[in-house]
Amino acid sequence: MDLGAQLYERIGGRPGLRPVIVRFYEKMSAHPVLGRFFDDVDLAHQAQRLEDFLCDGVVGETRFGGTYPLRAHAHMLITQPMLIERVRLLREAIEELGHPPEIVTLWLRVDALWHGAVRKHSVADCRPSMSGKPLKVVE
Repeated sequence: MDLGAQLYERIGGRPGLRPVIVRFYEKMSAHPVLGRFFDDVDLAHQAQRLEDFLCDGVVGETRFGGTYPLRAHAHMLITQPMLIERVRLLREAIEELGHPPEIVTLWLRVDALWHGAVRKHSVADCRPSMSGKPLKVVE
């Protein structure tokens, strides 16, 4: 069983995923830097997309129909320090909802699987044409 399916099963499916995702986006949108990525984003829709993405490939769930991370984030300058801060906020969201350390570790392992697809070293690494969106740089 892959890591995503393990997380889905261990946390109790969508009902277990949803509160963490909502809390996580609340934290992200309130962050002084990372929150600026969400200035023009419908957070409820974004949360639903992440939930659907995390359920992709789980038996009995519909296939993810959205844009995968590489393309969805191609226009954004997301650096390693930003990813580290994002992981900190995700960890807080999971822990605040009372999940045990095993769930925290498993979720962070699932999350880390796609970091390489979105991390950039400079603006030159961004590909707005791939996402069809204008370049987005926050500092």
